[in-house]
Amino acid sequence: MSYKLLFMGTPPIAAVVLKGLLDAGYDVIGVVCQPDRKVGRKQLITPPPTKELALAYNLPVYQPEKLRLEVEPFLALEFDALVTCAYGQMVPEKLLQHARVGAVNVHGSILPKYRGGAPIQWAIRNGDTQTGITIQEMVKAMDAGKMYAKAICTITPSDTTSTMFEKLAVLGRDLLLSVLPDYLKGTLQGTPQDETQVTFAYTIKRDQERLDWKQSAVSLHNQVRSLLDEPGAYAFVKDAEFKIWKTTVLDDETIGTSGTILSTRPQGLDVQTGRGILRIEELQLEGKKRLPVRDILNGKHPFQAGTVLE
Repeated sequence: MSYKLLFMGTPPIAAVVLKGLLDAGYDVIGVVCQPDRKVGRKQLITPPPTKELALAYNLPVYQPEKLRLEVEPFLALEFDALVTCAYGQMVPEKLLQHARVGAVNVHGSILPKYRGGAPIQWAIRNGDTQTGITIQEMVKAMDAGKMYAKAICTITPSDTTSTMFEKLAVLGRDLLLSVLPDYLKGTLQGTPQDETQVTFAYTIKRDQERLDWKQSAVSLHNQVRSLLDEPGAYAFVKDAEFKIWKTTVLDDETIGTSGTILSTRPQGLDVQTGRGILRIEELQLEGKKRLPVRDILNGKHPFQAGTVLE
């Protein structure tokens, strides 16, 4: 039997999962993703990766600004299952129920930990050493459906959100393909989530991207890793915002006021934190390119030993 799927997803991780479905021969009747957005320093209007892939396969693409207000056209489509992966909007219950078999989601955490839109980012920020993929039932409540399969992935000390997305994209694709046949046949048994173990990973807000120098060097380093390669962590020097792209934890020593630049050298800016010293190795001044500190120090810059970052 040929099953018809409606796919919902937006970023690169979703494109990898979608490509896996297409390569496996599934009949994807359309792709729903977020609208084109402005991206980068030049703010160029850019289509989502799933849209680009869908157009390459001549698939219909739908980009509702607010799905809950534009759901009716999708109720006219006929499909066996709704497959979602990092779509970026809540899916109305009436659409979930419209699928003949049901709706299944590829989620980037080991549920019930990290329900929400930024599970990978928060796992890194919290210093976790592992995360993974859960294939789960889509229900009205956010990421609360029963679980069909899990796969675990290690987070190394050098991993960032970008590298983990790459790892989990392949893991999610393969895990979905391994269970989807049984799910479509209705023979896959799910396991309810333990509600006492639930934690949430809500989308990161602008003020959560700013570094608080009173935090430990380890916490700040994890925060920087969790925001790579977008949108990036930021701080202020002499009232001017700058981005921090690469850091290293030097030690636990506390010899000055939090945020104070202890030294400037080609290897980086050594900054006192609430606990330990953090070396900033790569940064970006406002309106400038992302550069290693050694290149920043060769030009005009505001970084001097004794300067306090905010």
